[in-house]
Amino acid sequence: VLISFLREMLSAFRPLTSMPKMVVATPVNHWHELGALIASIVAADAGWAVFYFGPNLPAEEIAAAAVYKTAAAVALSVVCHDADRQTFREIKRLRHFLTDDVAIIIGGDGVRSYQSELKQMNILHPLNFSEFSDTLDGLS
Repeated sequence: VLISFLREMLSAFRPLTSMPKMVVATPVNHWHELGALIASIVAADAGWAVFYFGPNLPAEEIAAAAVYKTAAAVALSVVCHDADRQTFREIKRLRHFLTDDVAIIIGGDGVRSYQSELKQMNILHPLNFSEFSDTLDGLS
């Protein structure tokens, strides 16, 4: 019920062509949607045109969506700790597939174990939705 409500809420936003674009998803083996949907709504409310692609997507598909939509940013939600190294490999692959001018923002408890590596790859990792909102303000 909550996921349906959040999807409906997100669909109420009508992006303008002048808005910066963002792709939101979760990486492979991350089936949760709540954080990604909430991040989508926060971004849409902050003036971003958001394209939500859902859970469990490989890096190639996320990158292809970002290129196709000419996104200025990609946001991922990572909450699981059980696949840390696999998730980290997917994030590295995503960074490789995207140009440096496309910001990658990763949130959720699942990134706490490799925050220093994310910083080295120029990947933003806000610790909460308030910091996520501040990050968006800095990008737009």
